[in-house]
Amino acid sequence: MINLDIQILILFYSFISGVIFGIGFDIYRVLFRDVYYKVFRIIIDHIYWMVVGVLVFIFLLNTQYAILSFYTYFYILLGIIFYTKCISIFIYRIINNLVGFLLEIIRYIFKNLIYIISRVVNKKNY
Repeated sequence: MINLDIQILILFYSFISGVIFGIGFDIYRVLFRDVYYKVFRIIIDHIYWMVVGVLVFIFLLNTQYAILSFYTYFYILLGIIFYTKCISIFIYRIINNLVGFLLEIIRYIFKNLIYIISRVVNKKNY
């Protein structure tokens, strides 16, 4: 028999793993929202589910010795529902803004590198 304290921790970590699952899904939505080809979407979907499944399993393995019962799955589902209904809007905006900011930085660096390279190449031609 497992102590009540350990059972509460198991349910808490299951809930947290559901929230982690939701955050992973928001990151996935932001990064791959512009993939329109069905074959690529299917491949990316499978990779996402495999990666998130492994990460959640590793998280549960490290926190509760991978005790998977009905209640574990139930609390993972509750964590996902809680995240999508209450927190997802804010986290999605933050991730979207962060990715946009990082893309702007990469675009700025790439644009300046192209400019420098074109100036060096044009000087050699004269």
